[in-house]
Amino acid sequence: MRIPLLIVALGLAFAACGVGSSGHADPPSASAPGIQAAAAVAIGAEADGKDVSLTVGQQLVLSLQANHTTGYQWKMQALDQSIVEQVGDPEYHPASTSNSPMGAGGTSVWHFTAVAPGTTTLALDYARSWEQDTAAAQHFTVTVQVRG
Repeated sequence: MRIPLLIVALGLAFAACGVGSSGHADPPSASAPGIQAAAAVAIGAEADGKDVSLTVGQQLVLSLQANHTTGYQWKMQALDQSIVEQVGDPEYHPASTSNSPMGAGGTSVWHFTAVAPGTTTLALDYARSWEQDTAAAQHFTVTVQVRG
């Protein structure tokens, strides 16, 4: 009876020390005193042709309307990834209302992180991959300025 109680007590002691399941101490949260995390910058189609300012380490989230059922997808055309790095693959979120008709569009969401000071152009085209000789249906371009 005492051994299970001891095991539970040790487990609670480790949990109180901030050790996660990976065995490494949890990083300090942004709410800890003296730590300021810059909020992610969220942009959409309204930012087309404009400038966006970030600081190193800050995230950029780009959301653009899309409809994968038509074969169209947003494809990146330009980005200096030594300044702003794409994080993972873009996500597609279909329209989520219960009365959305089949084939309704959704949103393509792209995640980026500012990694070094500088200026780069983020450009995407909305096109079908098999239509090589056809102009893109839409273009999106934003100039990203990263401060140190």
